[in-house]
Amino acid sequence: MRRFLTAWNFLTVIPLLPPRDLKADDIACGMAFFPAVGIVLGLLMAGVWWFASPHLSVSVLAALILALPVVLTGAIHVDGFVDTLDGLAVMGDRERRLAVMKDSRIGAVGAVGLVLLFLLKLEAVKVLNVETALAALVLMPTVGRWAMVMTAWRSRYPRSDGTGKASVEALGGLEVAAASVIAAVPAIYLLGVGLVAPLVLVVAGVLVIRWLAHKSFGGVTGDVIGASNECAEVLFLLGVLL
Repeated sequence: MRRFLTAWNFLTVIPLLPPRDLKADDIACGMAFFPAVGIVLGLLMAGVWWFASPHLSVSVLAALILALPVVLTGAIHVDGFVDTLDGLAVMGDRERRLAVMKDSRIGAVGAVGLVLLFLLKLEAVKVLNVETALAALVLMPTVGRWAMVMTAWRSRYPRSDGTGKASVEALGGLEVAAASVIAAVPAIYLLGVGLVAPLVLVVAGVLVIRWLAHKSFGGVTGDVIGASNECAEVLFLLGVLL
């Protein structure tokens, strides 16, 4: 239970444990429960959908649903997505790209990417059919957090320090296996064979992100891990629509 609470504190802005300095092993062990945090977020999203769907238009409801995890996580993954795009857009060496990623200002590429990201999510959620909507909303953040674990696993960390250093360097196979099981059980139960297309897209997306990160930045940073969540969520929704 403490490992789940550690993961929850790390990924959301709602503390369930007293604030404390987390060691590398604490974070790595907590990553086993990243998909479990995603399940909780997904259940909240599905609950809002179920409760509010008779009272709100599809467009308003979809926007509300997508805003919920952003608020609960303090937009940490969205920030990583934007920073990663800005870093990829920089002309220069790895050090220059890493420096741009740490800049709190948002660049043009990051801004455009953020708009496109939410437009894709919004339109995908709006056209989900009744049979798959609740399942997709539960699984979207679950698969996204699993993608974060897979992006970090056996990657290099390109900086001497940073919030993502422990996530990358201390993560072991046991945590990856646990995260995969936690994500797979509800996914198989809710989608069955319908999981194939979303899974293929998500795995392909993780592989591309890892390759780009190592090529452009010299490894996977915390921003890249956050970006993998956002990309995986979009790819998962597209796979469900397929």
